Amino acid sequence: MAGPSTTRPKLAPGGGEEAAFLFANTAKALLAVPGVPACLDESVVAARLASPRPDTRTRTCYRAVRKVPAGHGLLVKAEAAQPLGNGARANDASLGGTRRRLTRHWRPEDVPAAKLVPDDDYAEQFLALLEQAVGDRLAGGPVGVHLSGGLDSSSVAVHAARALRHRGLAPPPAFSWLPPLAAGVPKHEYALVDAVGKQERLAVFHGAPGAEDVASVLRRDGTLSSDVPFAEPVTLRRAAAMGVRVLLSGAGGDDCVSFNGRGHCERLLLRGRWRALAAEWRAEQRAAWRLLAHTVIPLAHPALPMAIGRWRSGRAVRRRWFIAPRFARRTTPRVVPMTRTISVRRTQLAFLQDGRLDFQEHWQALGSEYGIEYRFPLLDRRLVEFALSLPPNQFRHPGGDRWLMRHAHRNVLPRAVCWNRRKADPIRAGALVRAIATALPTVADQLEDASPSRAGYVDVPALLAHLRTDPLAAARHFAPARAALSFLDF
Repeated sequence: MAGPSTTRPKLAPGGGEEAAFLFANTAKALLAVPGVPACLDESVVAARLASPRPDTRTRTCYRAVRKVPAGHGLLVKAEAAQPLGNGARANDASLGGTRRRLTRHWRPEDVPAAKLVPDDDYAEQFLALLEQAVGDRLAGGPVGVHLSGGLDSSSVAVHAARALRHRGLAPPPAFSWLPPLAAGVPKHEYALVDAVGKQERLAVFHGAPGAEDVASVLRRDGTLSSDVPFAEPVTLRRAAAMGVRVLLSGAGGDDCVSFNGRGHCERLLLRGRWRALAAEWRAEQRAAWRLLAHTVIPLAHPALPMAIGRWRSGRAVRRRWFIAPRFARRTTPRVVPMTRTISVRRTQLAFLQDGRLDFQEHWQALGSEYGIEYRFPLLDRRLVEFALSLPPNQFRHPGGDRWLMRHAHRNVLPRAVCWNRRKADPIRAGALVRAIATALPTVADQLEDASPSRAGYVDVPALLAHLRTDPLAAARHFAPARAALSFLDF
């Protein structure tokens, strides 16, 4: 990882600190510079502790550290301080002897619509762009790939294997988050991974997290590095031992490029295209109540479907957040507002811009500890712009959701993988839940012994009781407890 700039805060003649501009690709690097204050931004902290949608698009957990927004550039120039007189006030951009100018260099909302062509033509263009995106990310290897058996990771793995063979190199090792196959375990999830591995002659390595892997991720400072999958340290250890230096992942693909078409039915409804809407739902063999739940209600109240889902699954009580009541009363969480999904394109743009792709920076921080760089071909700008230009029927189609990706790979991926619409992965999820449940009693003991300095922000007694009363239940619905544990320094 690149470190901060060499510019450092200096003491001014009056005894205060002269402002300085520093930059780095991690907040941790900046906070390591002497003089940079580590004061928490409480509105961001409150959102992380009490909401599934914290706004981290330009803010971090630290007041002194901000992010350059996605698609923007920042120009900083040093300037001599200008004297002020007659009650004049300094412009914020010229304080501290620097002038800062934020410019936007990419506007995805301005991508023009593509000319309507047959599905096969779109598929051909898409495959050419994806092959280029993968090929451009193979330098600096040896290369490894994630492989879950899903559409995104499988497509990246196949194109990487073929590109490497074309260059006279061995295919990449593939890393799965499934536990090693044992006798009596259902093979559905393994069958998808194995189908890709067999077709491309990939060596596939399974690795689920253990209790210590879970505990090690929870002990990481969540103000600096969050959203790290519990299974990824297992992958990184094995990949590093094999000499892998670049790890390709399909993460982020379904937010835009392999999108499922969310917003298309809402658009038909708003335009009064009742017959087209009915045809969509008949093709998917969905009941009328699902039309109401998935189309009408989100238009009227975007947050209501999530609340209804929690109520129907009995999670309303178990998903309590562990923010300290006194802190919650004095702070307004900084959250991303809910977006009404009124079209495919608007939903794709919202997903690109609401901060959910921040996972990349946290994965990169973890990977750097093992000498491994993550690369995400499905977030390639050329692919993203192509996807944004497409008509909605390339994502939601009578032939299936995520149509563009499926149709383009109909002769590339194994049929079982290409047309699989089952998203559940009970084997992987079950192994993860068991690892979390095993880790929680030890984590609770460590937390109680540590007396963390950030305890004033978290309802620690309630959190400890939650972890100890029923670790398995806590592990099944872990997001609120994870947010609190990752924030606490223990």
